[in-house]
Amino acid sequence: MKTIKIITPTDLNKVKKDVNELKKIIKNLQRDIVKFQNPKCPNCESREVIKVGKRYNKTNRIVQKYRCQSCNYKFSQYNLLDYRMRNKRVNIERALELRKQGKTLAQISKDIGGVTRQTIHKWLQKFQPPTEEKIAIVEINNQYRKYERKFKIKV
Repeated sequence: MKTIKIITPTDLNKVKKDVNELKKIIKNLQRDIVKFQNPKCPNCESREVIKVGKRYNKTNRIVQKYRCQSCNYKFSQYNLLDYRMRNKRVNIERALELRKQGKTLAQISKDIGGVTRQTIHKWLQKFQPPTEEKIAIVEINNQYRKYERKFKIKV
């Protein structure tokens, strides 16, 4: 048997209010999702960023432009490994990995193929994390005097 529930006008108003509240909650959630999808501002690191247009780079790829609402800083976001690189991302990552293993630039260029040592050196300078500098003090004994010499060593 089917049961039929009769809805009174007051019940209908309550349901409408509940539906409206749910719609507001959904809108707020959508705004929050959009905020977390937006990149951080490189100037103030805020997530209050809005899209302000697009631009084309030299390879005719579309790059999204943004403006921070808190500091009015304008920027565009792109991935550093892909930006204006003539080589594939896989080759760059492989070169960094082989260098961590202790291989020389010549060995890396042979493994990857088609890339010079100078290019690999530039990749390492650009993408490797900064190394820690330590100061080494060396005592030098000369026939005339003793003195200390300081050297900066990257570790």
